[in-house]
Amino acid sequence: MEKTEFEKITARLAELSPEQVTSLLQRIRLLHKRSMDNRSETLPGEDWLLQGIVVKLKRAGLLSEAGMPVLLRSKGYAAYRKRSVQLRQDLDGLLAKHSNRSAARLLLAGLVASALLGWLAARRIPATPNLLLLNADKAFTALSEQWPGYIEANLFHIVVSGLLQKEPQA
Repeated sequence: MEKTEFEKITARLAELSPEQVTSLLQRIRLLHKRSMDNRSETLPGEDWLLQGIVVKLKRAGLLSEAGMPVLLRSKGYAAYRKRSVQLRQDLDGLLAKHSNRSAARLLLAGLVASALLGWLAARRIPATPNLLLLNADKAFTALSEQWPGYIEANLFHIVVSGLLQKEPQA
């Protein structure tokens, strides 16, 4: 009887060195985290900005799967939807011509979320998903405060490129 791929891989695990096992575990954790982060079936269509914001909020412990329906009915989301198309277009302009546009967009969305969380904290505004979406229009201000001069000099794509290169490859 022929072994399945899983059985072949499992049989080879005993042959790995401790360093190889550690490396394999890190890679499995990364792949698992990405697959969990990319579960966006409850999010509207092609909104890469919202998808990246939601991933960042989940990682920060500010949003759970159970909180998604509540967020999508919130005033913050309603306000975000009115401005999101123009905001995504404006943010997309920061990326120049990245070869992996979808990865660059999701990374940028995470940077926007981080910058907005910092912007809210600096103003002593509670960091909640609703308030983050209500203030999404402050994305450029928040990014400029976190990375002074890059947007004004039309160099923010360098930040994104550098961070994309640092990400572990799956």
